[in-house]
Amino acid sequence: MASVVPPSSLPLRAKLWRYVSYGWLLERPSQELFSAYAARRSNRERLARWLPHYLRVYAVWAALAALARSTAQALDVDAVTQVLCSFSLCAAGLVGVSTGCAYLALRLGERFRLYD
Repeated sequence: MASVVPPSSLPLRAKLWRYVSYGWLLERPSQELFSAYAARRSNRERLARWLPHYLRVYAVWAALAALARSTAQALDVDAVTQVLCSFSLCAAGLVGVSTGCAYLALRLGERFRLYD
């Protein structure tokens, strides 16, 4: 099971990592058949619960990156800043799309009972 640590005792870096990435939610399946099945089921339930939150996080990230990019372009800021803003926008878009696909796969799998 994923370690349960009170958020107040975590350093800021760990809090930011948990806010931006959902990999910390997942349990690693063991070699034993029934516990591996239970870990996979728990992972699916956690992801189904938390992926909408992370989709909103990535949407806000993309919106802020797009705002920064358009502001940098309007103010005629140097090319390096514009490239960094564009890179951040592309990264937010790619992560958001892949997370959306994962969420869609989870929901369709539940709908068509692919996990039973």
